[in-house]
Amino acid sequence: MLIIDAHEDIAYNALTVGRDIRTSVYETRLREEREGVNLGEDGTGGIAMSGLPELRRGGFGMVVIQQRP
Repeated sequence: MLIIDAHEDIAYNALTVGRDIRTSVYETRLREEREGVNLGEDGTGGIAMSGLPELRRGGFGMVVIQQRP
């Protein structure tokens, strides 16, 4: 089965927030906590994300990224 995600903010996380999408979400959250990164009001990183390891594990074959104006 080929899974296609037509709404994924992986580019936003990479380009705007500066996250390395090649690492897992777990590793990214640990790094942000260690570095004191607070991207949300609750201090948990705030902005949802996915990483390539999770997408591969989930069987995603394609991610469509919408360019925002």
